[in-house]
Amino acid sequence: MKQIGVKVIAFFLGIVMLFPTIVSAGTATPGLPLRIEINGEKVTKFSSEPFFDENDVVFVPLSFLADTLHMRVEQSGNDVIIIYDRKKLEFKSGETSYRINEKAGQFKTASVVKEETLLTPLQGICEAFGITYKWDGLVNTSYLIWNGEPDPDVILPGPTPVSSEVSLQQSQLNGNLANFGSVASTDKYHFYVKQSIKQSVLYRYDLKTKQTKQITSGESIYNLVPYGEWLYFLGDNPGSGSHDAYSLYKIKMDGTKKSIVGKKNDLARVFVIDKGWIYFGNWKDQQRLYKMKLDGSGLKKLGDVSLDYLQIRGDWLIAADSNVVYIYTTAGQKVAEFYLRGRNMTVVGDNLRMSGFSGEITTIPLKAGSLLQDTLKIKSADVLAQVNEIDIEVINYKNNIAYMYFRGTSHIYKMALDDEPKPVPFVTIPKSGSVQEIHIVGNYMYYTVIYTKDGHRIIKRELYRVSLGGQVKPEKLYTVNQ
Repeated sequence: MKQIGVKVIAFFLGIVMLFPTIVSAGTATPGLPLRIEINGEKVTKFSSEPFFDENDVVFVPLSFLADTLHMRVEQSGNDVIIIYDRKKLEFKSGETSYRINEKAGQFKTASVVKEETLLTPLQGICEAFGITYKWDGLVNTSYLIWNGEPDPDVILPGPTPVSSEVSLQQSQLNGNLANFGSVASTDKYHFYVKQSIKQSVLYRYDLKTKQTKQITSGESIYNLVPYGEWLYFLGDNPGSGSHDAYSLYKIKMDGTKKSIVGKKNDLARVFVIDKGWIYFGNWKDQQRLYKMKLDGSGLKKLGDVSLDYLQIRGDWLIAADSNVVYIYTTAGQKVAEFYLRGRNMTVVGDNLRMSGFSGEITTIPLKAGSLLQDTLKIKSADVLAQVNEIDIEVINYKNNIAYMYFRGTSHIYKMALDDEPKPVPFVTIPKSGSVQEIHIVGNYMYYTVIYTKDGHRIIKRELYRVSLGGQVKPEKLYTVNQ
């Protein structure tokens, strides 16, 4: 993104010193023409002349927004859509109400039609998109501080390749895989892993009988993905010589017929399954995106992105490498690539969510049209006053509800992702513990609490299960001293 030069900033500061009234609306001076300046330069070309009314409200044609501020403008009758810097502003001619990224707002003055041309209030548009606007009535001038053309909006192809009704089970699987996937579920069972340094044990919990059964064990078990009659997971990699990637296994849900999928050196750290294909980051090829059939045949490279995260939404694969997100079709066609700062990438229904730093949760709708970014900022003043800086260390979702753990706090918090986010305590974490994973399966949460020595070495691990209704005390499923 282009930045304002030092000379431009100095120029604007000089204007402020010359005209103190610039910080507030001043009465217009009769006889002087309207002037609009952007970063100290006068705008001289307009398709239709701007004007200001008796209330000193400056109106500009839509073409000014498109040609000068590089906004994408669409008009159909009285309906107007303006897209800029991954924000989508929608309003109707003659009305003061608007919506920006689906949030309601209010202009001080409605747009007007003059000589069959729609003109909009410049200050209202600037404020909606975060562009600094000042009016100086002494010289009848509007000053704009504009940071230049933003990073281009990423346009997704239409129509949307899958139904907007993405299954809750798929969304929960995505959320759990973002938490290492040590818990998964079907309509009949919950599966969870008892983790320790020496051994991991896979258990099956029967929802009907309430009985728990050991399924298998190994040095490592994670990334649980139920599919058909099988449970797929990443586990031991005998003879591979690698301690950073794992072989792909499958096992019947009754614990029989455990076997490696494909070759034992087809190692991965992340994978998902859809319509008979396994999609994964191939460790032998720098974690690049590959697919293979459920029996390990048909191995094919799909893309050059190196995967740290991998999620699925219908026929789309959403992969991330550091802070760059890539969208591919399951056939291997690259759909989009864009920068998104954060961690804990999770695809929930039609939305991509990224969270982590400074209490931010960023949402991008995965629908045809622009990838319009909307960020919620969680404040610490009300319920998190015991920490100086909010850091979302662990998070998972069910529909529009986020369950999260903030570093240095003593609770898992529950929060609706609405216009006024306010986290409230959901469960209390045992003293000296911190949360490492949060998994959501059906109407239950599984969460892992760890205890450390010297700030980093894990000495004890516990797994709890609790109803999302929150009426009952969490049930401790195991404790492992390490």
